[in-house]
Amino acid sequence: MAAECVVVILGGTELPLDLTEAGCGVRLVDTARILLHAALDFAALPG
Repeated sequence: MAAECVVVILGGTELPLDLTEAGCGVRLVDTARILLHAALDFAALPG
């Protein structure tokens, strides 16, 4: 049975510059984008 990759975690900041979901054919998880959104959400908290 062949293993199939369904998600790729992009753990480096430069990887999203070269890889796209359209080019890879699998779902990509951009950790830099996730951290960016978390930082913006935190910065928007009152107090």
